Amino acid sequence: EGEWKGLLEGERKGFLKGERKGERKGRLEGKREGQVAALTMLLQARGLSSNPAVHERINQCRNQKTLRQWLHRAATAEHLDEVFES
Repeated sequence: EGEWKGLLEGERKGFLKGERKGERKGRLEGKREGQVAALTMLLQARGLSSNPAVHERINQCRNQKTLRQWLHRAATAEHLDEVFES
């Protein structure tokens, strides 16, 4: 009986750990999607991009720091290349 209890407790702990990890991953992905949407709308509103290749580059980016940098630059850039410069 003790072995069975231990097994069930281990399974429960593993499930909870996996659930927390999944929730965190979901929050990060949601944040990334929000940054992608904001950057895309800002570029369009400022007349800086209607290029499908640019939209693809933004959508493929998984680094939130990079997306924040691009978003910040997009607010003041006069030309599209200023947004993506290294």
